[in-house]
Amino acid sequence: MRPPTPAEVDQLATISAVSFVLGFLAFMLIVGAALVVAIKTQLPGRWAVFLSFILLFVWWASVQFMGGDLEVTFGPLALLVTYTMYSAIALVFAFGYLRMSLAVLKQRVTKVASNEA
Repeated sequence: MRPPTPAEVDQLATISAVSFVLGFLAFMLIVGAALVVAIKTQLPGRWAVFLSFILLFVWWASVQFMGGDLEVTFGPLALLVTYTMYSAIALVFAFGYLRMSLAVLKQRVTKVASNEA
């Protein structure tokens, strides 16, 4: 296998930069939408859901800052660290989502709302 040419290395760097920017923009849209929901609704657990998106963004940014390859930083424990972080983020999200869902289910149905259905 031959080493990549300078033009190929340049192309890979460009593709990497574009994918980073697209990923960053996608995360900002998700965090922005979660912030709007957290501010506009009065449901309990909304801040836990928002926090889970922030934690996911911080984790993604830190992985990108470490070069995108956790095996260099953590060695053979990289997979365990990754799954531990994603599990913790999922638990925070699930806790907030469950509280929001239970609050919606506990709300009394008004006569107007039941007539519309």
